[in-house]
Amino acid sequence: IVVTGSTALSVTLAASGTTGTGSNTVSTFTATVSPSTGITSYAWTFTAPNGTSTSTTTTGNAITKNFNGATTGQRYTVAVTVTANTGQTGNSTLDFLIP
Repeated sequence: IVVTGSTALSVTLAASGTTGTGSNTVSTFTATVSPSTGITSYAWTFTAPNGTSTSTTTTGNAITKNFNGATTGQRYTVAVTVTANTGQTGNSTLDFLIP
């Protein structure tokens, strides 16, 4: 019997299409995964400077976030954990500055 471990997924997180400033800021976050086959979920967490966080899970690799209540200059932590149908996982974190 040969048992092989599953390797972690490689995940890169990027922000794009940012519009607005302060509490009107909207941005799209995209997770690029390798290998990219068999991905079943993307678990997203957005954490404000005061430690309050919101989470959601998607089946697609991108999510658009409206930063209601944010203030220009605040830094939010955006994190994603990606899971594949093989049980492999990978994660990435991005420091997002509110314009």
